[in-house]
Amino acid sequence: MAAKSSISDIDAQIEKLRERRRTLIVKSAERFARAATRSGLAEMEIADEELDTIFEEIAARFRKEEKKGWLTQLLRRVDQQLAQVERRRRFLMTADRKKDARKKFLLGGLVVKAGLSKADRAFLLGGLIELASVAPGTAEHRRLRDIGEEAFKAPALDGGSPHIAETAEWH
Repeated sequence: MAAKSSISDIDAQIEKLRERRRTLIVKSAERFARAATRSGLAEMEIADEELDTIFEEIAARFRKEEKKGWLTQLLRRVDQQLAQVERRRRFLMTADRKKDARKKFLLGGLVVKAGLSKADRAFLLGGLIELASVAPGTAEHRRLRDIGEEAFKAPALDGGSPHIAETAEWH
């Protein structure tokens, strides 16, 4: 089973594939220039309109020949790999967004479970910041954890907190 790639790994793969594609296109242009030089078009004195016509004819012939060529096959393969990696990146980004949304949903459920769904958000944030200062493993941390475990066993509080505002509006 392949290792799970991070989005930054996939971004690096995409950049490598795009660079490889650019290199292949440059090689194709160089090959075309060599063909034009061999045919003598590079040294001829030709008017711009004629040159455009000749260029289109040669380019059409070159494209027709190149459809069967190795360079076109390589470009097609690189494009397919690029599309596959970009699809993988979109999938991972969607999965990350879903995971983040679920985490936020669960945190919101904790606020409801505590009976603070109508509390002022500044009060909630202040309380959470204060809780963040309690070191794990301390007596205070264990005491608060015990309270929380008991609350998970009990039904949701229905507004018994004195810090609940009358409106559900977020300020």
